[in-house]
Amino acid sequence: MSGGKYRNKAFFIGAAVQFLAMLGMALIGGSAGFIALAITIAFYNFGNPMAGEAIYKVWTQESFPTETRASLQGFINGFSRICCGLFAFITPYLVAPENIQYSMFGFAAIVLIAAIAGGIMMVLQRKNKIATTHLAEEL
Repeated sequence: MSGGKYRNKAFFIGAAVQFLAMLGMALIGGSAGFIALAITIAFYNFGNPMAGEAIYKVWTQESFPTETRASLQGFINGFSRICCGLFAFITPYLVAPENIQYSMFGFAAIVLIAAIAGGIMMVLQRKNKIATTHLAEEL
């Protein structure tokens, strides 16, 4: 889907699903039970392929010159993995029962910011005439 003509719509659907899942976990809170929490995580993981790493890789491939895109994509991937690894140090604190509700509101805000950034990326691609054809049609 990330290479198809409906990828931008899928991005926003995926981002909305992710946002609603985080919001759902925030509203459930830490005391409502892990079954409901697991269901909302499942919804989040449904939205992630449409509004996560797959689409960012396509945007990277389309937005940078051939001679630099592999290096830039490797840097972006490595940097994000380092950030995630460092974030793991504070994750236990964030998901503690007394903090999880606030953390989920924060994660919902991060998903919303990422969706806005994705929208800006689409506008910039359109403005600069990048990705006017879809990868699926080029094959």
